[in-house]
Amino acid sequence: MYIFDGAMGTMLQQSGLVEGECPELFNVEHPDVVTGIHAAYLKNGSDIVTTNTFGACGLKLADYGLEHRVAEINTAAVKAAKKAIAEVKPTAKVAGSMGPTGQFIEPLGQISFDEVYDTYYEQALALIEAGVDFIIIETIIDVQEMRAALLAARDAREKLGKTKEAVKIICQFSFSEDGRTIT
Repeated sequence: MYIFDGAMGTMLQQSGLVEGECPELFNVEHPDVVTGIHAAYLKNGSDIVTTNTFGACGLKLADYGLEHRVAEINTAAVKAAKKAIAEVKPTAKVAGSMGPTGQFIEPLGQISFDEVYDTYYEQALALIEAGVDFIIIETIIDVQEMRAALLAARDAREKLGKTKEAVKIICQFSFSEDGRTIT
């Protein structure tokens, strides 16, 4: 049994993140803060820390004009997590977080399946190259988006020659009270 860490966003807010700022940019501009949050979770029993990359795909980073910094931001996030692990609990693992794009795939939305796949592929490649133990695709409400993210993570893992055992992929949906996803 593994124990995951808790929320990152609220911890970043308590550490100075201002409303409207890109939380994932903290990985680059304030890596000590991100490392400190991971360290606190590890000290309190977590076995797996989740990277501060929930919104670090190109489609989400574009909201801040940072879509060209996907690899840099994701790599910095993994580095911050690994630093906390080395300092606090060397047996802990890193899960690379990939959250929803905030867009619906055609025909419900305006974006193609391939565009969503590409944005997740770029992020997964950066996370896996940086050395995550897991990819966790989180809080997805659309089955097609999960499919795009899962295929992208799997393909990135294969491109880098990693096995299923080396980098596991976790898929986490969010459901409505009726037990269904929005789509």
